[in-house]
Amino acid sequence: MNQPPRYRKRHSPCRAVVVAILIWGSIAAVAQINTENMLYMGRSAIAAEDYLTAIRYFNQIIEVKPHLYQPFYYRAYAKFALEDFQGAEADCNQALAINPFAKDVRPLRGICRIRLANYAGAADDYTWCLANAPDDANFRYNRALCRLEDKEIDRAAHDIDTLLQRHPTFYRAYAVRAQAELMRGDTLAGLSWIDRLLAKKPDNAEAWAFKGRHALSKERYEDADSMLTRAIAIAPDRYEDYLARALARHGMNRFDDAIADYDRTIDLVPEHFAAHYNRGLLLALIGEDNKAIADFTYVIGVEPDNTLAIYNRALLRQQTGDYRGAEADYTTLLKAYPNFLFGYAARAECRRKMGNVKGALNDETRVARANLDMTFGKRSRYPVKKVRRESDHNLENYDQLVNTEADDSAGTAVSRILSNELFGRVQNKRTDRQLLPPMALSLRAMPADRTYRPPFFLSEVAHLAEETKQPQLTLRSTTAGEQSATTATAQTTGSRPMRQAARHLIQAVKAADAYNYPEALEWLRLTVKADDATATDTLLCTLQTASIAWRCAAATTTADNNAPAMPATDITCLQALALIKRLTIPATFTAVMAYNTGCLYAAMQNDAEAERAFTQAIEADKDFGEAYYNRGILRLNAERLQEAQADLSMAGQLGLYRAYSIMKQAKKP
Repeated sequence: MNQPPRYRKRHSPCRAVVVAILIWGSIAAVAQINTENMLYMGRSAIAAEDYLTAIRYFNQIIEVKPHLYQPFYYRAYAKFALEDFQGAEADCNQALAINPFAKDVRPLRGICRIRLANYAGAADDYTWCLANAPDDANFRYNRALCRLEDKEIDRAAHDIDTLLQRHPTFYRAYAVRAQAELMRGDTLAGLSWIDRLLAKKPDNAEAWAFKGRHALSKERYEDADSMLTRAIAIAPDRYEDYLARALARHGMNRFDDAIADYDRTIDLVPEHFAAHYNRGLLLALIGEDNKAIADFTYVIGVEPDNTLAIYNRALLRQQTGDYRGAEADYTTLLKAYPNFLFGYAARAECRRKMGNVKGALNDETRVARANLDMTFGKRSRYPVKKVRRESDHNLENYDQLVNTEADDSAGTAVSRILSNELFGRVQNKRTDRQLLPPMALSLRAMPADRTYRPPFFLSEVAHLAEETKQPQLTLRSTTAGEQSATTATAQTTGSRPMRQAARHLIQAVKAADAYNYPEALEWLRLTVKADDATATDTLLCTLQTASIAWRCAAATTTADNNAPAMPATDITCLQALALIKRLTIPATFTAVMAYNTGCLYAAMQNDAEAERAFTQAIEADKDFGEAYYNRGILRLNAERLQEAQADLSMAGQLGLYRAYSIMKQAKKP
């Protein structure tokens, strides 16, 4: 806040004080109005489902007025919509630290905790809500579901009994009460609760679906089909009922009808994992191999390490004559299961079909030396009625249908948790896990309002080009092979001849843009050795050296191995690291150089040192979104999911919105 202006002595002290107070009050009023306007615009963005814009508004308010709880709450709401549940819970915690009595925050945090499987914490939030609103049916219902998930069956049943005493028409509670009895092992009591519900409301879709799922679990497929059909007739947009009926119809060998149900499931939920997988199996059974391959390809895109989907696609590709694709799938499979003999035999057959006799002999020799029968040979494609769990990776179950972890035969509590589902768009875009590149002749801007800005061209570079009509510099900030680029034109500052160091540096940039990394590195070495090289030249040269070394590593990867394929790459990265360590780095460059160091270590597959370097970058600049993002990717690859989500959440908050997509992809569908 600006201080009141000073006044000349000729004004009376009283007048000066009055004017100062008026001016100070006006400034404060404007600031307050701006805050209210920004809150309004942020809420309006949420209403329009523009959650990214909303987060930007709330970021600015929090930076200026961190004592307000509302922007933390609304930002949590936006993050929840983007399925960043961990980040949303953190913002709810901040809001409650500022105002522990904010009634609107606890329910949101409860839903976030449910999504994070912290049912005890969610139950605590709903307990607090019930202390303030003891007759709220939704709070009591949600708490019962949380307690049921934590196997607190008696307490959950007591919650439902209390709820039904006060709200006898809260029909969802009957199904939960029935589930509690099933969890106690009393099937008859559970079904009696469903019958009580149907006596009160015969057209209750959930009750019919519950009975249908129970019949399905007992392999009474005709009963299950009949009950689920009634549920679907009442509520035709419940995708889980189509999915269950498809399983029942598969058990009855009604494959076309089952495929139609999977089609409808995918219409309602295009990204549903089990529907794509199961439809792929049934399409293969009826000879629609290409359509089946498309479904398995989708599954692999969602879950790249799903070996059963890879196995099925390999078989189908081989069957349709796509031997090269089948060979690639078998190769991926054998990396995960190096003793899978049928995989070697099948790959050998594909290689012979393609004329790769040497490769085929290698695989056949591997099988012969094992001196084992082909116990994993291709089995009959006759339908299997058993259903496996989504997480099952037993190769013997490659052709069994999938029942998702959340779709238990008796139904799970979480699937019926009362909440307002909010769906954003950004997290649904497919994004690869590749690290962001190091900074090259650029530096992150940090404007006065401390909002996120992408890397920008350093003004110091302009002073390196001192002759007129200097060519345009193209400074790529993407990985090797991509076409996008950030461009900046070198400014002229005079007519004196350009220094030798600057000329070398510009040539290095041009060579890097042409993907001629060896030449670029040679120009950079000349820049450092130049007699007229300044500290700025050397520093900028080091930034570019690190970038080129990283790009060289990216350019020499293979499809089967994401690690650099050439030992020379490691040597190049080590040279860049040595150059960085020799420099006396100004404080303003510390974060960038630490970030570049992390990228180089990552290129050499030294993830521990890379993570340490990214941490140093974050310590030097707490708003370094790229460092959070890269560290999050490393932690995600190491299966440290909670830490990874925290980093990716920060990256998304700071403007790297692809982080939300990565977070969603990391979760099991």
